[in-house]
This record gives sequence, structure tokens and C-alpha cells, in this order.
Amino acid sequence: MSNPLDTATDAIGDAVTADREMQSKEEFRAAARILAGVALLVVLAVLITVIWGLPGLTMLALAATVVVMALLIAYAAGF
Repeated sequence: MSNPLDTATDAIGDAVTADREMQSKEEFRAAARILAGVALLVVLAVLITVIWGLPGLTMLALAATVVVMALLIAYAAGF
């Protein structure tokens, strides 16, 4: 009896949707980039907090607020 989920890609694809044909390699790459970016941001936030403490975390939160505001403005403008 072999496991039908032989690779990590199959496992991620089955977690996202049960139909593997609906997922393309480009979508898998995009998802991997997004997950890697989130992991990088978490590591960056931990490092900033360790180095500068709460003021560093506050600066990171302010930067994140600016990014979210820019995304909302772009969405409202139709981009």
C-alpha cells in the first residue's frame, strides 16, 4: 500500500483543492513564494523585536499599516 501523496506538492495541492488538474505549476510557485514571504516577514519581525525591542516592533507595525493602506487605495482605484 503506497501513499498517494508522494510529494509535498501533491499534499499542498490536495489541501487547496481535491482536483489536482485545477492547480497549475504557476499557482504552486506563487503559493510557495507567498508562504516564503510570510515566513521571511515573521523571522524579520522576531529579529527586529530582539534587536530593538518594542520600538522596533512598533516601527514594523507602522510600516505594515502603510502597506495595507496603499493596498486598499490601489484596490479602491481599480488596480
